[in-house]
Amino acid sequence: MKIKIRKAVNNDLDSIALLDEKSAEHERIAALKAEGSQSQYKSFNQSNRKKRKIRLAGRKRLQKLIRSKNGFVLVAEHKNKIIGFMAAEFHKKHRSELTTNFGVFDSVFIEPEYRKRKIAKRMAGMVFVWFAKKGAGKFFVGTQAENKEAMSLWRSFGFRPRYVGMVLPVDPIKHLQELGRKYGMHKYTSKQLKQMAIEEGEREAVARLVKHR
Repeated sequence: MKIKIRKAVNNDLDSIALLDEKSAEHERIAALKAEGSQSQYKSFNQSNRKKRKIRLAGRKRLQKLIRSKNGFVLVAEHKNKIIGFMAAEFHKKHRSELTTNFGVFDSVFIEPEYRKRKIAKRMAGMVFVWFAKKGAGKFFVGTQAENKEAMSLWRSFGFRPRYVGMVLPVDPIKHLQELGRKYGMHKYTSKQLKQMAIEEGEREAVARLVKHR
C-alpha cells in the first residue's frame, strides 16, 4: 500500500478539519475512560450545535497553521484520499514557558484502517526535521493518558510525562442536582438537567445554575 505524505494546502482544509474532529472525539472518549464514565458517553454526547462550534474552532486553528510560517501541517494520502494528518507549531517564546525556540505537536489523526503502518512516525520525523530548521531545541506534545496509541507513539520518540492531571469522577446529573438543591433551583427536573448537560455541557450548565442562584 503506497501512502503519500505531503505538506497541506488550503484546499485540504475541509478534509483535515473532519479528521481533526475525529481526533478530538477520540481524545474525549479517552478522557471518559479515565473518568470511568465511558458508559455515559452516548447519553451525554455533544449537541449538534456544540459540535459545529468545535468544528469551526478547529478549522480556524488549522487554517492558521497552514498559512503561518511558524505552522506546519502534513497530510497522508492513499489513492488521492486524505487518510491522516499531523499539525505542529513553532514558538519563539510562550507566556507559560520559560524556554524559547520550541516546537509543539498540535494534533494528529490516522484513520483506524490505516494505522500500524508507521504513517504517524513518518510524519513526526518530517516535523522534527522542520523544527530543526526553525531552530527548535525542545518539543512538547499533549494527549490523554488513556490514549494508548498516542502515548506509545510519543514515547517511541523519547517524550516523557512532565505535567500530571488528575480527575475525580462524578455523575454529571447528580452533580447538577446537588448544585440545584444548594442554590435553590428545585424547579429543574432530572430530565431538564440531563438536557442541559447534553446541549450545553456540564461546565456551562453548572455556570448557569450558579449565575441564577
